[in-house]
Amino acid sequence: MSLRSITYTVGWYNVGQQEAFSRRPSGKTEIMGTIPFPPGLYSFSRLINLFSAIRINFTLRLNRVNCSAKMWFPTGWEVHLTDGLLAHLNFDNDDNKWFDSGTYVSDRHVDLARPEALYVYLEQLNTAEYCVNGARSTLLTVVEISRNPAFGSTRTVRFEILELKRLSGGFASE
Repeated sequence: MSLRSITYTVGWYNVGQQEAFSRRPSGKTEIMGTIPFPPGLYSFSRLINLFSAIRINFTLRLNRVNCSAKMWFPTGWEVHLTDGLLAHLNFDNDDNKWFDSGTYVSDRHVDLARPEALYVYLEQLNTAEYCVNGARSTLLTVVEISRNPAFGSTRTVRFEILELKRLSGGFASE
């Protein structure tokens, strides 16, 4: 089996399904509001605009020197961010608890990075012969994504030197 070319369309997300931001009065269990984040490609400024919709004087800022995030909300409120948002903003909340009112600074820089490569897997590859980082793998190839592609653009990558790989048996399906 060998791959001669692959065509892909740019349309990735850095915020996936079911990400949301919730708020409630301090010490209460009833949620006063939840803002769902539709899946999409978000910049930090777009996140700030969505967070401003909660109307509790919530502030989210980016430190332009070290790229850390700073979150502040007033006394009397607690907020909850889903795991995906926490991962992008890098706020430490291992217990998945609500943040009490106050100021929080992210542990590391904000990570809204886009993918740089497309990994192509083929389930029918014979894993007895192919390893990646010491583990058996069905990875067929890695395709570098061009720099700053436009959303919705289509690109075809052709492989001039074919690398033949054995299948586990039978034929490859699409």
